[in-house]
Amino acid sequence: NHKIDSLETMLQSGERLSDEQRLRACKDLMWGYLQTDGKRSAYYAEQVIDISHKKGYANSEADGLRILGLNFFGRGDYDTALGYFNRALDVTETMRGNKRYKESDIDDNLSALYGSIGNLYNMQRANALAERMFDVPHRHVIFTIPDVLRHFFLEDRSLLNVLFEAAAQTYKIVIGQGFKGSLSPGIICVLHTFSRSSDWNPHVHCLATEGGLTKWGSWYNRPYIPYSNLCLTYQDILLKKLRRRIPDFAPIDKALRQKYPKGFNVEAAPPPKSLQGDHNLKKLVKYVARYLGRPCIGTSRIDSYDGKTVSFHYDAHIGKTGNKTERKSESIPAVDFLLRLTQHIQEPHFVMVRYFGLYSTSGLTSEPVAKAFRKGNLHMLYDPSRHKARLYHCHWRGAMTRIFNVDPLICPCCHEQMFAIYYIIDGRTVWDPPIKGQGKRFSAKPLNWGYRE
Repeated sequence: NHKIDSLETMLQSGERLSDEQRLRACKDLMWGYLQTDGKRSAYYAEQVIDISHKKGYANSEADGLRILGLNFFGRGDYDTALGYFNRALDVTETMRGNKRYKESDIDDNLSALYGSIGNLYNMQRANALAERMFDVPHRHVIFTIPDVLRHFFLEDRSLLNVLFEAAAQTYKIVIGQGFKGSLSPGIICVLHTFSRSSDWNPHVHCLATEGGLTKWGSWYNRPYIPYSNLCLTYQDILLKKLRRRIPDFAPIDKALRQKYPKGFNVEAAPPPKSLQGDHNLKKLVKYVARYLGRPCIGTSRIDSYDGKTVSFHYDAHIGKTGNKTERKSESIPAVDFLLRLTQHIQEPHFVMVRYFGLYSTSGLTSEPVAKAFRKGNLHMLYDPSRHKARLYHCHWRGAMTRIFNVDPLICPCCHEQMFAIYYIIDGRTVWDPPIKGQGKRFSAKPLNWGYRE
């Protein structure tokens, strides 16, 4: 716009400007180009950092470092971005005790930086999930539990493992109903333990394939999921598992089956056609992943604190479908508020994201997945020729790609993907490629390829 053009003209005119004038102009240009031209924004951010460091303006230096971090964040270079964010945090901390800066301004800077770092970690988690997924239709399924069961999971956190297992086992059974033979889907389960009011409400979000893979490496789409069977199967599996784990659970089991004759609530509605496709699947992954690294309530939802009582608001689901929300406010003692937050802290080494079926470690390295890749029936969500994504369907391939930044199965000459022909252990072929009409061949015949004992 006109302001940016005039500021650049002033800086390039050779006019003698003071450091303060040049700093103000570079700061305006740094922020002005942030959304439109990342390279020019980064250029002026470096100017701001140099002038600010020279003059001792810590606030402006921290702003410049944050802008550089945001630029690298937008390019996908998260390690470099995190380095700039950490430098900005260090500079901001040096502002404390300096009468030139207000404590409120320092807190605002720290809040903005921590927000940027939180977004960065969320993108890293989302990319880690997306890079593991196949380029097939997926369904977002949410498995919930009734209010009467929640305190069991709070008192015994090991029961959360049962919730994971019940959700994955239910989807595997339902997706394979009516199919002759075994059908293995890919399932990613993410645990959320809080509701919108920050109460204890454990539930599992599943990103599951709408279909599965046969043992011959053929993919079958199953877009229709019988909702009634899904709810009843989930209820039956979960209650049976809890009955084996919780003493004297039989009366509760019977009462819940009578109270919920249609099964426990499971949200599995397909997204509208406008929200389907590759791009929106990545959006869904980001939505599910963001709950893993953020607190159960944001500071923007805390309305007041008088030293004894905390007042906050949230948008509660209303109606049977829960599609509508209603703004509600709540005021509770500060100690109860802290207890409500800390109850969501999990035990050390507890895994919040778990993989089942084809997305498990054994599933990704299984023979059906290898067959599907060789036949071209299956592809990763991220194309390795366009994205430097980690490839998980082979342990050694993923490790070499991560460490050396080189995919060992991409031909250096033609840049096409290569496929494994033989697996050789101790000089013996343990797997041969299938030959048309003969099927798979296993052999223990030594190969005379110059192998030495």
